[in-house]
Amino acid sequence: MTEQKETDQLLEKREWYKRWWGIVIAVILLPFFGLWYAWFKSGWKWPSKVIVSFFCLMIIIGALNGDSTPTTVADKRVEDKPVQSEEAPSSVVEQPIAPVETITVKEEPKPVAVVQEATELVKEVPQPAPQPSTIDRLWSVLDSTIRTREGYDIQYTESTKFVNIISKGGSYWDETDYVRSAINSFVKYDVEAFKIDGVDSVNFTFYTDMTDSYGKTESEKGVQLTIDETEFSKYDWQGLQGQNIYRQMVNSANLWVHAGIMKNVKTEKLILVL
Repeated sequence: MTEQKETDQLLEKREWYKRWWGIVIAVILLPFFGLWYAWFKSGWKWPSKVIVSFFCLMIIIGALNGDSTPTTVADKRVEDKPVQSEEAPSSVVEQPIAPVETITVKEEPKPVAVVQEATELVKEVPQPAPQPSTIDRLWSVLDSTIRTREGYDIQYTESTKFVNIISKGGSYWDETDYVRSAINSFVKYDVEAFKIDGVDSVNFTFYTDMTDSYGKTESEKGVQLTIDETEFSKYDWQGLQGQNIYRQMVNSANLWVHAGIMKNVKTEKLILVL
């Protein structure tokens, strides 16, 4: 009995924090218990007390900050939500806010720009030059052979492929020079004209001023030559250059000369000059 009493007395003399209920309280209030124990019960040196006090204070500050948590967007939304009356509960169920997705819209090509580009491409394509007409080519031959259009007129009949050229005016030394000039112009022109498709025959008519016995001056036909492509191609005109061609003109070109002119023409001087 004596030993039991001694044991009970020792238990009663123990500090409260060494009893079971004291240990529970010390654990619950650990930071505060640590401060109290370090400074009043431990008997430690002051550096140890300072270190233990620092950690206990950190725990206390962290616990206080944890209690004052910031209000989140969700909490604010709940707070701002109007209170629904019990009599008329709202059937609207609040949906969670979905994350916003960034959508990149691809620009479709503009039809107007496509049409404009296509139009520019069409403009850039070189268009073939229009082909000159037969009459245009006949005039071009006149430019390259006779070298003047003054006093000339060209008529072309497509159905018969016949070219009729009329020449008026001009100045000459004498009747022989007049006929020789007409023959040379006729041959030079025909050499190029018969190279044109659609030309089968050519007629040259040269007009000049004639004075009759009464002293009247009128423009009359002085020289006329007509030949077709078949007859013309029989001759080597380059080979005949520098030679007398009076007979060739009479036989092949139906050379006709006005009687008032022909009487003064020296036929031996009708030399071809191309």
